[in-house]
Amino acid sequence: MNDIDAFGDDWVLSGKAQSTFQTYRQILNKAPFQLPGNLREAKRWLSERRTEIAPATIVVYVRALRAFSAWWAEEYRKEDPLKDLEFPKVPVAAPGAIVDDDVIETLRDSLTVGGSNMGPTMQRDLAILEMFVHTGMRRSELVALDVDDVDFQAARITIKPSKNGEGRIIPIHSALRVPLRRYIRLEREYHRHTEEPALFLGRDGRLRADSITRMFKRVSERAGLDHVVGTHEFRRRFADQWISGGGADDHLMVIAGWKSAAMPARYRAANSKDRALAQYDKILDPGKATPGDKSPVSRPRSAKPTPRRIVRRGAPLPVSNG
Repeated sequence: MNDIDAFGDDWVLSGKAQSTFQTYRQILNKAPFQLPGNLREAKRWLSERRTEIAPATIVVYVRALRAFSAWWAEEYRKEDPLKDLEFPKVPVAAPGAIVDDDVIETLRDSLTVGGSNMGPTMQRDLAILEMFVHTGMRRSELVALDVDDVDFQAARITIKPSKNGEGRIIPIHSALRVPLRRYIRLEREYHRHTEEPALFLGRDGRLRADSITRMFKRVSERAGLDHVVGTHEFRRRFADQWISGGGADDHLMVIAGWKSAAMPARYRAANSKDRALAQYDKILDPGKATPGDKSPVSRPRSAKPTPRRIVRRGAPLPVSNG
């Protein structure tokens, strides 16, 4: 076994994500010097790569090199040759698209307007949508959930260790309880793979991450949206709502499963102008009520806004048992 494979085994056994190691493996295999190399070799290689790849990607290269070098130093009881390898300065990027309330309402309607005629996975798909809306969890975390991870009595969901190697416990939002229970009672209990431990089931057992992507493509097209809603849009929305509501960054890190304070800082900076204007109205002009004003918090389910950013595409698409 070579050192990279041994590093990978120890990485996964320590509870860290297999997907992260696969990314690191690809980077380490490209190194033009014998790993772990030395500081001069690493800096020269990274300097050459900066003309070909984005600065943010160079950060991942540095992480891969430093992680392997630290493992190598411990494995062979030597000094870490790359302990002083610095991360490049990267401009703080905006966090990306955030799904808005109108689009969420449109997705809900596309799943419920037709009732039982919407297909055999209607309750499951609606429960998945509400999970993303009210928890902000990652797609990989959702598909890893087991039935036993959901405690309705305590109103808590246990999320297994994933991207950062740590698990966490999050609340079950009051608006999530009903769709989740209905899915378990009306669909999951009668699924052919009901004996599987997985919470969300597909044709072959545990629902896969790519099935979630196909589900949102199907539902977005049926709803007539002009783009396919990505699951990470809900995570960004969750963070933005938390910050807009005055939630503390350290508490958001606990709920969202972030280890770096840089993540909530990105979201706090992204929409700071809008939040400043809303805060002005709240504090200095509380009587102001302008038609079209929108709260950062989702409007009640009974509200039926006119969907925005929608292009109708003809007849509804058929539902597949994804």
